[in-house]
Amino acid sequence: MKWETHRRITRAVCSGFGLSSSAEIVEACILPDKQPDYTYRAGKRRVYRVRVSHHGDEAANLAFDYLKKARKAYLRADGRYKEYLGRALHYIQDCSVDPNEKLWIFSFRSDQAHNGREDAAASLRVPEEAIRAGFSETCTPNRVKDAIRYMKPRKNPEEIMILATFLSAIAVKAVFAPDKTPGAEEKYRKALKIHLVLVLVPFLILLAGLTALNFVLAMILSGIVHMLDFYYHKWKLECEWFKP
Repeated sequence: MKWETHRRITRAVCSGFGLSSSAEIVEACILPDKQPDYTYRAGKRRVYRVRVSHHGDEAANLAFDYLKKARKAYLRADGRYKEYLGRALHYIQDCSVDPNEKLWIFSFRSDQAHNGREDAAASLRVPEEAIRAGFSETCTPNRVKDAIRYMKPRKNPEEIMILATFLSAIAVKAVFAPDKTPGAEEKYRKALKIHLVLVLVPFLILLAGLTALNFVLAMILSGIVHMLDFYYHKWKLECEWFKP
């Protein structure tokens, strides 16, 4: 999106929420263009440092990571929450724009289509109804995470503005006034107990041989179990969202 579009959406959402720090967040929402985020990718001969894309899964995941950092910083009274939230909003808003064009059954990145959609969106008003809808949503951490990570980018400029504004509103609410899931702490305690058992099982089985190979296999299997235990990670997020 254009810088002024980012600013207009962010300003409208922050003002609608009554934030006293809205000016700083508005300026932070264009930082990913001025001070890019980078990631590393392995090539055939070496590892490359590349800029994070502002569209797609990578950008959506980074947006939620910044949103978590903003929430933690806010709870600690750390002023960096303004930058983290601004960066999160930038990626959320950019992800609302579909940069692709379709030719028959083929989909490809089109700078012309991408720029045209952003130019058209820049001329539209910020939809206040989308702000109200976002603030009225039940914003538990996992619902916000799913809304951001599984958003479907739009081609129509009006739909782009509605989606970007709605998701920006739930992101702001998730940082400053999130909703709690009833029974989350009890479910997390149960999930943690099961998780510890699942992670320890490979060690109990494989370490019986007391060999270096068994130790390495146990570490790998335990790591895989840890990553794939989605039930545990779900309730961990719900509880940790409310702790500094």
